[in-house]
Amino acid sequence: MSVASSSYAIASENIAAERFEGEYVLLDLASGRYIALSAHAGAVWDALLAGLSPDAIGTAMQADDTQRHALIGFVAQLAELGLITPADKPAASQTLNGQLDEISRVQGPLELTIDVFDDLSELLLADPIHEVDDEVGWPPRRS
Repeated sequence: MSVASSSYAIASENIAAERFEGEYVLLDLASGRYIALSAHAGAVWDALLAGLSPDAIGTAMQADDTQRHALIGFVAQLAELGLITPADKPAASQTLNGQLDEISRVQGPLELTIDVFDDLSELLLADPIHEVDDEVGWPPRRS
């Protein structure tokens, strides 16, 4: 299955994601890296995790060839960073509409920016707060 036609899921329970003021911050608890996604990238992240393929997102956005290429590159980069993995999870039509509304609310040209930071990885990995509670952990992990 190609990158463009695949559905995706979070690659590991070690990936925590939170939205702050329209942008996402992801934390890879295994490596200590944190990743910032631009507003468009965060909306695409939500759509991917809702089960939409990059092809479906591009079609619904009426993306031109340049935008489709950027979308595929963005998804490939997320996979390379170990944040997402291919999954069998087709989206329901109401999910499609909700996610597309979210993408359309982001103003301006399509910007799919990923900023990776590892300057605090040693501190994040050494932080004893990670060992607080086996059931909940910190930050709470997706089930």
